[in-house]
Amino acid sequence: MVTKANSPRARNPNPKPAHANLPPGAVVLDVKKYGGRWIATRRGKVMAVADSYKELDKKVVDLRIETEVIFTQVPKSGALVY
Repeated sequence: MVTKANSPRARNPNPKPAHANLPPGAVVLDVKKYGGRWIATRRGKVMAVADSYKELDKKVVDLRIETEVIFTQVPKSGALVY
């Protein structure tokens, strides 16, 4: 008779992701993808990404969402959650 190992997945078939305990609207970013760059977020979603503040500002103005976004510079290492 073959028995399956009692893995964490077997005990809980629908585990919550690691960021499930964050407040609503929190943004979790991949530093490998956005590290050292500027991002514009709106309602918890990344709307635009650029290498400089001026480039990002131009992209946001072109999207006509300048009053609804938050600009953030992502660090090159570590994690960013806001």
